[in-house]
Amino acid sequence: MPVTEDRMKIVGLKSWLIACALPILVACAPAGGQPNMESALNSLQNAKVSLERAAHNKGGYRVRALEHVNEAIREVEEGIRIGAQ
Repeated sequence: MPVTEDRMKIVGLKSWLIACALPILVACAPAGGQPNMESALNSLQNAKVSLERAAHNKGGYRVRALEHVNEAIREVEEGIRIGAQ
């Protein structure tokens, strides 16, 4: 598949999501509340809603971005779970 501008945007979005989630996971203190993780989760959930509401004329890239956001949500939720132990 040739590299297109849309494909590069998806790769960039995925990289951005990972870059945002990793420092939050690392910096999160295991004891007490997890405000940074909760904030990240809230932001990801907002992104999910925006992607779900977006027009469905993106050549499959909106759907793939939504899959990446869902994956990031699962990772943050798992980080919250692990951090609470």
